[in-house]
Amino acid sequence: MKTLCLILALAVLPVGCAKTPPTLSPPAATAFQNHQIQKVLDLVRDTAQDGHATTPPVFTADTARKITVWHKAAITTLHARGQGWQATVKTGLIEALQTIPEPERAKFEPYVKLLEALLP
Repeated sequence: MKTLCLILALAVLPVGCAKTPPTLSPPAATAFQNHQIQKVLDLVRDTAQDGHATTPPVFTADTARKITVWHKAAITTLHARGQGWQATVKTGLIEALQTIPEPERAKFEPYVKLLEALLP
């Protein structure tokens, strides 16, 4: 599973870290960056939900729910782009992960690193 997570993270990294095209207006550049970041946020949520849907489940229903709740808050924070939004998104994920069992938490480590690398 750890190998699969690493492969997925590495596959998304080049797309997620695409440079903002220099010809975009400031609002378009922000929208472009939001889209890139949202793809990673969605990846974290989808991993939790899809992992719970497997047989046997990789993640508990509680873990999938906690990550989904974090995702909703992170998307709202991302689109608001208020002061300190990057730290809020990262801290929210770290705090959500601290409430889930260690074996499950370790499976999200590549995604945390990917998110940290992507946030400006």
